[in-house]
Amino acid sequence: KGGQIGPNLTHYQRTDLDTLLPSILDPSREIREGFEQMQVQTRDGRLLSGFLTDRTDKLLILRGTDGSDAVVEQSQVKSMEVNPRSLMPDGLLVGLSEQQLRDFFAYLRIAQPIRN
Repeated sequence: KGGQIGPNLTHYQRTDLDTLLPSILDPSREIREGFEQMQVQTRDGRLLSGFLTDRTDKLLILRGTDGSDAVVEQSQVKSMEVNPRSLMPDGLLVGLSEQQLRDFFAYLRIAQPIRN
């Protein structure tokens, strides 16, 4: 499960390798809405990053990768932009042998979601 910093992939379509493979090989190619990493620079020089969890005309709330929230007054925001990079690292399959790659994808295709 993604928890607070990533989408819940428990029910992700694991047998659709045409969708799954690009997501693993190039995780920044498509980032699910709501999980874009934002970078905010404040007027006092702080640089904050996280997921925008709430925004009003007075405040915005960023959730960091550690799950903690940073509350920033809108009047203190100097700039805000989306980081185009996914938190999922590139190159996850680099260094795996051909057999390890086969085993990995076989596991993904047959593994059933954990039921609560």
